[in-house]
Amino acid sequence: MVLEDWPRAIDNNISQIAEELQHGRIGFLFGAGMSIKSGGIPGQKLAFELILRGLYRHEADKDKLDETLKGKIDAAASRHPLEAIASGIEREFTFKGSDLTDILKKVVFEGKEPQPHEGHTYLASILSRLNHPKLLFTTNWDMLIEDAIGNRAVSITNNSEIFRLAEILSNKIGVVHLHGTFDSDPLIKEIDLMSPDRPLFSLFLAELMTKSFVFIGYSLSDPNMRALYIKVNEILTKQRVNLGKTTYVVFPARDDVDCTLSAAVWDAPSRNAKYIPLGADEFFKRLKEQLETKGIKELKDELRKRLGVGENELNDKIEEIKSVFPDLGTTEQVLVLCQA
Repeated sequence: MVLEDWPRAIDNNISQIAEELQHGRIGFLFGAGMSIKSGGIPGQKLAFELILRGLYRHEADKDKLDETLKGKIDAAASRHPLEAIASGIEREFTFKGSDLTDILKKVVFEGKEPQPHEGHTYLASILSRLNHPKLLFTTNWDMLIEDAIGNRAVSITNNSEIFRLAEILSNKIGVVHLHGTFDSDPLIKEIDLMSPDRPLFSLFLAELMTKSFVFIGYSLSDPNMRALYIKVNEILTKQRVNLGKTTYVVFPARDDVDCTLSAAVWDAPSRNAKYIPLGADEFFKRLKEQLETKGIKELKDELRKRLGVGENELNDKIEEIKSVFPDLGTTEQVLVLCQA
């Protein structure tokens, strides 16, 4: 795809997602990129910190790290998968998993308390408007999605919550943490990632079979994404023709070459996904705008048919009402009032 075609392709893909979302046929899986604007660190930086604090603890507490050692650790972090590094360094700890969990809590947000960004806010607004999907999936350990949604959200981290899922979803939105949370056994080792034997992952697979999924915040180097495609390759490729579903991957590109390469790799037969080179905040902003546009069009079409008037005449009436009652605000508010 040439660079000039990207704006049109992005708009078309988001429009398609909005249309499917209106009919309840979209699911979301959120990765580390969803939390970057809230202060989360990228995978390679986390790998660096794990190596430093796991294998060079005597250096980690120094005010200034030796530049030569820093360069060597950085190079090593780029050569080995994050999940393999986590598995390797755990043997160095006295208390194994608990020590690894403590490190994750300290370094993922660099000791700061993360806050939801605009992407989370737009997502919450979309969910409030549509009241679906009722299940969201994430491989992140933070609670930023729940913070944005508020008391309508409930975290799902263990098997007991699955057994009462129908009860939970009757009036709540379930946020399924496939890899646990900071306070509930965060998973990072390669043996744990996307294990098909875990009930939470089985729940994800069930949703994956019935919906088109949008993967938010996953890069080509993301260990969770690699594990996901290995575990569910047959579902995402061989069966897609029969299921008629599309997978979308939302992650910003560094430049035009990165954008072109990412699109080509995601479109390969082993992945069959459409790449959208946007950050989570921009993506959900545009998705919300598309949903509002489609919603206004549907309301207009219904009202026009009921009143037996043409499109131009209806638009004139709407503007007239807005001028007489400025407190009504938007076109959508006028249409909703007229539908009542």
